[in-house]
Amino acid sequence: MSEPETYTPTIEDLLAREAIRDCIYRYSHGIDRRDRETLRLCYWPDATDDHVSFSGNAYEFIDVIMPFLDGLKASTHSMSNILIRVDGDTARVETYWHVFHREAGKDGAADYDYIAGGRYLDRFERRGGEWRILTRILIRDWYQVIEGTGDWDSYIRPPQGPHGSQKETDPVRSLFGTLGGTGDPVSAPA
Repeated sequence: MSEPETYTPTIEDLLAREAIRDCIYRYSHGIDRRDRETLRLCYWPDATDDHVSFSGNAYEFIDVIMPFLDGLKASTHSMSNILIRVDGDTARVETYWHVFHREAGKDGAADYDYIAGGRYLDRFERRGGEWRILTRILIRDWYQVIEGTGDWDSYIRPPQGPHGSQKETDPVRSLFGTLGGTGDPVSAPA
């Protein structure tokens, strides 16, 4: 049996860990809101992403994944269980992810929901005081496909009220505007 890992972070490590978590959460926000610029600010320009169906430069991954995302009726990415180990200006990070995609059925078939979970294995790097992803490997742990039932007109509760969207019309834009590279809110137009 191996000895348990001991890790006593310094104040600088704790600040780094918070900046890394913020980057991971901004990635989730950027992918679900289809915000290319927010996504680009999560990766270094020379970063790589191995996302199973794509392996290469992370900025190219963003360009490849956008048409797929734009074809979804809805999606939500949630991040949790973020394990971070800082070593100077680099960090190793494991993040659990859960995704929900509502996809349109093909050739008249019913819509369906793709629900999955896995982990990102990331190497982060700090440059000029900023933490971003340098390498990412996506690990898939499980998935399920379910025939969709998410028709608001058939919902048992009234469909009125704010609904999310993947683009500029999402209600979060009035709260934050666009999230910059540091994760600081930018004033939204009134």
